[in-house]
Amino acid sequence: MSEKKIVGITMGDPASIGPEITVKAFADKSLYDLCRPLVVGDACVMEAVLPIVGHTDMKINPVKDVADAKFEYGTIDVLDMGLVDMDQLKRGEVSAMCGEAAFQYVAKVINLALEHKVDATVTNAFNKEAVNLAGHHYSGHTEIYAEMTGTKNYTMMLAHENLRVVHVSTHVSLREACDRVKKQRVLDVIRIADKACKELGIKEPKIGVAGLNPHSGEHGLFGHEEIDEIIPAIEAAAEAYKEKNPDAKIEIIEQSQSKDIENAVTTAAEAGDYSNLPDIVLFQDHYIQQYQANYPDAWQDVDDADIDWSDFGSEKLSFSTIDGKHYGVPVDNGTVVFAYRVDLLQECGYTLDDVTGITWDKFIEIGEQVYNKTGKYLLSMDGSGNDLPYMMLQAEGVSQFKDGKANLVGNETLEKILDVIERMQEKNVLLLENDWDGYTNDIQKDKVAGVMNGNWIIPTIEKVDENSGKWEITSMPTLSGEEGYASNGGSSLYITANCKGDKVDLAKDFLAYTFGGGEGAIDTYDNALRNGGVITTCISAGKSDVYQEGVAYFNDQPIYAKIVEMGANVKTVEQSDYHYTLREKLSAAITNIHNGTSIKDAIQQTQDDIDFAMEE
Repeated sequence: MSEKKIVGITMGDPASIGPEITVKAFADKSLYDLCRPLVVGDACVMEAVLPIVGHTDMKINPVKDVADAKFEYGTIDVLDMGLVDMDQLKRGEVSAMCGEAAFQYVAKVINLALEHKVDATVTNAFNKEAVNLAGHHYSGHTEIYAEMTGTKNYTMMLAHENLRVVHVSTHVSLREACDRVKKQRVLDVIRIADKACKELGIKEPKIGVAGLNPHSGEHGLFGHEEIDEIIPAIEAAAEAYKEKNPDAKIEIIEQSQSKDIENAVTTAAEAGDYSNLPDIVLFQDHYIQQYQANYPDAWQDVDDADIDWSDFGSEKLSFSTIDGKHYGVPVDNGTVVFAYRVDLLQECGYTLDDVTGITWDKFIEIGEQVYNKTGKYLLSMDGSGNDLPYMMLQAEGVSQFKDGKANLVGNETLEKILDVIERMQEKNVLLLENDWDGYTNDIQKDKVAGVMNGNWIIPTIEKVDENSGKWEITSMPTLSGEEGYASNGGSSLYITANCKGDKVDLAKDFLAYTFGGGEGAIDTYDNALRNGGVITTCISAGKSDVYQEGVAYFNDQPIYAKIVEMGANVKTVEQSDYHYTLREKLSAAITNIHNGTSIKDAIQQTQDDIDFAMEE
């Protein structure tokens, strides 16, 4: 008797593509070289499919038991379930009959495996709506297998070559998928993946855990599931593995939350051992100066790298230049864009030129007219993390900080800006939402005619398909009426003290060649833009053909080239690692002003609060 394993293969939904796929698979002789294949389905359906796929040379062998199968090439053995009435079968249509048949095929092949009559099972495509119409309420094959095998802790695994992917949730609504991201479930799935990979012959599987939120939450800015559930699960899995394998070296690199690399640098510096740091790290611009000042030995300067530093805007370089030396190579562009619905502006008698190079007073005047005519706000913002004061101040060339301290009391520009923000709210020009979700929903539910933020807001704008071609971008208004430029976010790449010897020169060469404007910069940034939406701050890379292309959603504007151009004009202002702390406190001040507190009193309270925080 042959040693080849018997594989039970379900036919799938009789009205769908499963039977056709099956015939085409059985027409490949190599299938029989690998195993003894058996279809679980309806012989009449398989017979009817032969001429459809052009394999009338093949024969169907209906059997009632696995032992009756021939397992000969040219003959398709079908364990005939007799569930389909060919007079009622309508190909391409969902039906309870086909759903019932598809479910029973799966149930049968599972039972055959449990009875050791087949050695393995393969399931074909079925329609989940049809299965549910038949009264079997499962979201997919995985859940059927789990119930029939009595498996309590399970997940789906997708496999291709050397990659395996397992799911925390499968075939549920987006809302429910978010709710299922819990520490214990993530930990269970990590353990399932580890065990399964080892059983598949992968001795030391490397497991990466995907985040849930944009940028994996970005330090809590876009959700806390990563902080509260995902990262703790990874840490728990690592600890559990260490208990079992005390000599194992475990490296966890979380690439999208800056907090983790910040903590890693702190720990390494305090221990005087940088060997556990990556050679190159991505570090948030708003934090690097504190970490360079506190831990100067943790970093390698890149001053002598083959990089033309004039190819970057001075504001971007100001973060990574310390004591006149360059320590970082800029990567992503955080330049602020003001995007307008030009169709709504035109409805009110304005063009993009009319909102470019204007004062905030003029902006309020236009915004009032837009709201009165269209019912839409010309600007919206997340009030819980209000970036408006920072962006508006930077466009004026004024900082929230001076000589390392908060620059609030006596800052006349800040007073004027807070007055503008209050007047924008009073006149229905600015819509301040309670949280990030409210802010993005305003954009996606078509409640706004304008959006101002870092260019990373562009994908949110683009989610509304019906508004394609109706948006364009330009610069910010200012108090004086000059075109305003600001930046709101971004990171740079840094070489750590772990990088030693010849690797230092190699790391510098790599950074120079790619992100630093070298020979590979255009390809690097073109690919980064196409595949990840990362926009360069490198001026020369922003002149590539890819950057010069018009973007259909933005009325064929070459927005990416324009963003790079605007980024080069952002004024340099003093930064501080207390940027986010002050942002939150100024957000509270804006709320207090709106509730009746005077601007001067609100500023004084904010100054007191931030001074206290910075002294701790």
